[in-house]
Order: sequence, then structure tokens, then C-alpha cells
Amino acid sequence: MNLKIQAPDVVAMFGEFFGSDISLDDLEGRTLAAIPKKLLTEESRLQTVKWFDYRRLHPMQAAYLCAHAYREAYRNVIRQCYDERKAPYVKGIREDDFMDNREHKALWRLRQYIDGHGMPYDFFLRHAMQWWVDRGFDRPPRLGHIMTNSEALLDTLNAWHNECDSSIRYCKDAIYCASNFYGHPDQLAYEIWLLDMIGRRGVPKFALCSSLYVYDALRIEAAIGRFGDDAVSEAQRIAEEGTIAPVRVSQN
Repeated sequence: MNLKIQAPDVVAMFGEFFGSDISLDDLEGRTLAAIPKKLLTEESRLQTVKWFDYRRLHPMQAAYLCAHAYREAYRNVIRQCYDERKAPYVKGIREDDFMDNREHKALWRLRQYIDGHGMPYDFFLRHAMQWWVDRGFDRPPRLGHIMTNSEALLDTLNAWHNECDSSIRYCKDAIYCASNFYGHPDQLAYEIWLLDMIGRRGVPKFALCSSLYVYDALRIEAAIGRFGDDAVSEAQRIAEEGTIAPVRVSQN
């Protein structure tokens, strides 16, 4: 498999969503036709800070994924607080194609904000929605409302930091598997991030074991360079004994 040139399988990574099957040329055309140049200039900066699984997506495809995550979070609030029977039929964004919605630029800005803080879309939107629910708002926030509430944004950012302290979210894109490593800057950045996440554990040997031997997420030489031979040997022993239960892996 030549991951250097093969496009990511977004359906395998995220499931089907509106926009997952749109060609690259069509995505580019839609972007240039509808998104202001001022917003597009941000994309090059965001490319190196967004959540790793989104770095090989076209920005428009990432926006469709963000719209999908917004709809899912919106439905979850309806299911949790109002009427579980109605939840499957609620869209949050009326049109299937968010680009047909008058708030499409608000969605684009929201996606850029999330990318700028390196958060996964589903995590951010679920926590942002929950912030509104916990404070007694009578309906889920619209796209434009989320970005105007600084307290909600700060609370959600803190929730992500806490999540990183308590669990590890492994990438879905196969390019980040250690067995597919070829030195791409994004692979190196993910490796550094993952080493930092492992280092945050009070007892890192279990997370080191999972990263090396369960998820194929970390090269053994990188692990030895950061934690030493003894730590890697201990992680290998844990893997051989099958005692890796203490590791918490984020599924958010």
C-alpha cells in the first residue's frame, strides 16, 4: 500500500456522511466558488495544527465531516433532553448539503476554530452542546451561536485538555500506523504528540504497551529514545501477559 499518494479512505475512518463521496475536483470547485479568500488563507496555517486524522482531507471535505458531527451532536441533545422519537428526524442543519444553508460560512469558521485548537469535531461539538444543555438553554445552539459564546468555547477547550490527561485518542488514518511510517512531517508530529500523551500517564507502561503492540501507533525506536530500553521491555512483557486493561482509550 503506497500511503504517500493514496487518498485516505474517509468512509472507513468516519463512516458515511454527506460529502464523503465527492471528488477532489468537485470539492475544490465548491470551495473556490463559495468560500471567501480571507477564510481560505487560514488553511495553510491550520494544516499543521488540526487533529491528525483531518490533515489529509480537503478543507471542504473536512467541513462536510464537521457538519455531520454537528448534526449528530444536535440529535443527541434532542434525544437526551426532549424527545427520543424525534431525534433521528432532526437535522440541525436543514439542508443535507450545508453549503446550501445560509450559515455555511459560520460552519466553515467553526470548523477552522476547532482545527486551530487541534480538536476532533465530534469531541468539540458534543461538549459544546452539553455546555448549553447544562446551563438550561431551551434548545441546542445554532452554528453561529457556538462561536459567539466565549465561556462555552473555553469550557470545551478545557474539556479537551482534561481528556488528553486521562485517555489517549489514537488516529484512524492508516498513515499514522508505525508499520506505514516513512518520515512525513505529520507522522513525526503525531509521534511526538503520542509520546507526550504517554508521558502524561502516572504509570506510562500500559499506554506504551497499547501504543506499541495493540494499535501499532508508535515506532519502537521512538519509544526507546523517549522512555528507555527498560520501559519498552516492560511494555512488551505486559503485552505478552495480556494485562493491558488499565489503559483508557478515548472513543469520543
